[in-house]
Amino acid sequence: MKVDYKIYSYIFSRAFELELDSHREQNRLIREYCSRHNLEFPLANTEFVTEDSFFVLNSLLDEVKNASKILISSKTLFEKNSEMILSLLKENLNKDIQFTFCREDYSLTIEELVEYLELSKEKILSLFKDNHTSTKRDYFQRMNAEKFEKMIVSKKFSYDYWDGDRSFGYGGYEYDGRWNSVAKKLIAHYNLCNESKILDIGCGKGYLLYEIKELLPGATIAGVDISKYAVDNCKEEVRSYLSVHDIREELPYSDKSFDLTLSLMTLHNLELPELELALAEISRVSKNSYISVESYRNERELTNLQCWALSCEAFFSPRSWEHIFKQSGYIGDFEFLFFE
Repeated sequence: MKVDYKIYSYIFSRAFELELDSHREQNRLIREYCSRHNLEFPLANTEFVTEDSFFVLNSLLDEVKNASKILISSKTLFEKNSEMILSLLKENLNKDIQFTFCREDYSLTIEELVEYLELSKEKILSLFKDNHTSTKRDYFQRMNAEKFEKMIVSKKFSYDYWDGDRSFGYGGYEYDGRWNSVAKKLIAHYNLCNESKILDIGCGKGYLLYEIKELLPGATIAGVDISKYAVDNCKEEVRSYLSVHDIREELPYSDKSFDLTLSLMTLHNLELPELELALAEISRVSKNSYISVESYRNERELTNLQCWALSCEAFFSPRSWEHIFKQSGYIGDFEFLFFE
């Protein structure tokens, strides 16, 4: 039987490291979990030098080459050699494979570990990543003495943010067709049809809703955004479906009124109290939901995010985001976007 989800746990320990027993204990817990859920666990190994680690990684490629998703759990090695490891994996594995990365935490209880693995297996998607990575960014060029002033302007989400100079935001948010592929992925993943009802929170100028409506003319769509400028300058074809709304307030819709609620690259612009309310509201009005938020897996990505972000208020790792989801009662799908 083909296993379409494999967990690859990469354990890196030095001979003098005192946590070796903890490594082995969590390794045992992961093995037991995989056995109960008919998952494969290709690696259980402790290496004492980086060269040994890469040798073991190379030897596993045949075992995981047919996987559609891989969870990579690494204590230190991935953070230090991320580009090299990713290059090796992508060269030798299915090009459409989805990678999920987490930093090993040996203090996790078995209940917390199982909860994390279940969440990773079922809820983490990769629908928007290609759009995100297609944009070129000079992270450190944006970090200068004037940045704080530009952050103040950016958070007004007016002309400067959308169509002003690049240092304030998008630098001209004109439509180039890139949302078509995202719309197709969403329709396929959620089995949307002409009878479906879709809400986009933080819809901007409505480009994604435009593509959904083009593909599903009979679908009911709605979009809300805090920016009056964006709504006033949206795609003409969807103008009547968009409205100005602050998602820090309750949504003006009844419970479970949408088959799918989307919120892409928006929720990280909220501070924690408002973020929890927004997540709860998304859950309330939705039968299904999908959100994407900015995150980081290591210090380099955190630095890049801090340099680049103008409107972000929530700088959280994937584990912290998942904690917030749980606290808010959010049970929908999500995607983390990283600044590599």
